[in-house]
Amino acid sequence: DMKRFGQLLVVPVLMAVTWYVLSLLVFVVPMPHRAVEAWFKDLASDPYRVDLFKTVGKILVAFAAATTIGIVAGTILGLSRLLREILEPLLLIANGIPKIVLYPILLIIFGLSGTSQIFMGIVFGALPVLVNLMSALSSMRPVYRKVVRMIEVGPIRALFRVYMPAVAPMLMVALQLGFSLTVLGVIFSEVIASRSGLGQRLIQTYGVGNYDKMAACILSIVSIALAGAGLLHLLERWLVRHRP
Repeated sequence: DMKRFGQLLVVPVLMAVTWYVLSLLVFVVPMPHRAVEAWFKDLASDPYRVDLFKTVGKILVAFAAATTIGIVAGTILGLSRLLREILEPLLLIANGIPKIVLYPILLIIFGLSGTSQIFMGIVFGALPVLVNLMSALSSMRPVYRKVVRMIEVGPIRALFRVYMPAVAPMLMVALQLGFSLTVLGVIFSEVIASRSGLGQRLIQTYGVGNYDKMAACILSIVSIALAGAGLLHLLERWLVRHRP
């Protein structure tokens, strides 16, 4: 399986080479080894770990809520032609609006607490899951509905035994996209206004010109995004192997 291992190394190697070249050309981009050294020093610091865990906690809560909202609403709209015809244009318009414009409203309601960043993550992450699942269910091949009618099962069993397995690959892609956007939403909101978190550390280190620590924050954020995407990819492969 060395070929597969080599393919997995291509992207990290290209990223490292690109980073090194940028560090030679742009003064705000530190050398990779300096950023990694700063990253390990930060990880050994209690205040940094507190901010890291706070950000991860916000992301996990926001993603869980976004996934629940997206799957429930996407399923209802995907299987109901009437509701879909009424609401789909509004959802597509809402999906095209920059979500960050809602953050000032959330700040007025929740203040600088972590709740406002969690809601921002939900706003970023729920719509992609909803829209993609709705589209997958509505464009599902008619044979699946015929199978449900033939075996005469209830709507709940039909959903979990027929419809969801049929759209599982599309759903997993939607969840991976939703997780990435949830991370983005939480970090963006922390950067704009927050008492704590990696986003706030990121803007603070940039403000004082400490680019090594700024790059260390970016490494932590990228690691969170990659870890979540990797776990969802493993879940997708498991579902494919155990697909009925």
